[in-house]
Amino acid sequence: MIKDTKHEGQASTIPKTLAETTPPISPGHDYTWALFQQMMEVQRTLGELNRAVTILTDKSEKHGDKLDKISHKVFAAQVVFYVIVGILTAASGIIVFFLNKFWGAIIPLLQAKPHP
Repeated sequence: MIKDTKHEGQASTIPKTLAETTPPISPGHDYTWALFQQMMEVQRTLGELNRAVTILTDKSEKHGDKLDKISHKVFAAQVVFYVIVGILTAASGIIVFFLNKFWGAIIPLLQAKPHP
C-alpha cells in the first residue's frame, strides 16, 4: 500500500455527510474581462464600418448628382443638335426650291436665244 506522506500521523476517516453547497468557482476561470475587451473591440469595429458606410453613401449621392448634371447636358446637346439639323434642313429645302424656280426660268430663255 502507498503511504500518504502529508498525513502520516493521521488516521483516514470517511466523511459522514456530503457538502450542502457547491464549492466556489476559482477566480482563475473568470473570463469576463477578456469578454469585455472583445466586445469593446467588436463595438469599435462596427463603429468604423458604420462610418465607412456613411461616407460611401454620401459619395454615392454626390456621384448621382454629377450623373444627373451630365445627363442634363447631354440632353441639351441633343436638343441643340436637332434644332440645328432642322434649321439646316429647312434652309436647304428653301434653297433647292429657289434654285428649281431659277433654273425653271433660265432654261426656257437659254433655249429661246441661241448663242453667237
